[in-house]
Amino acid sequence: MSLQKTWGNIHLTALGAMMLSFLLVGCDDSVAQNAAPPAPTVSAAKVLVKSISQWDSFNGRIEAVESVQLRPRVSGYIDKVNYTDGQEVKKGPGAVHDR
Repeated sequence: MSLQKTWGNIHLTALGAMMLSFLLVGCDDSVAQNAAPPAPTVSAAKVLVKSISQWDSFNGRIEAVESVQLRPRVSGYIDKVNYTDGQEVKKGPGAVHDR
């Protein structure tokens, strides 16, 4: 056997032993079994049971989205209006009375 073949076999054996040792070290579970950190301390409050009212107060103005103006199609004076503010008025005669 030549000297070069012998050194090649030695290198190959050393490389195999090194790979086997890396493989065995990688399979060790000691790193994975580290203890978990302790749980943090927290504070808690007691639950209060009581009734509350749902109420909000705001400043501002309210304006209707739609508005209606009653105007006569004929000349004359309106004697009586047969509805009050905010009342629903249906289409047809009877909303106002003229002379």
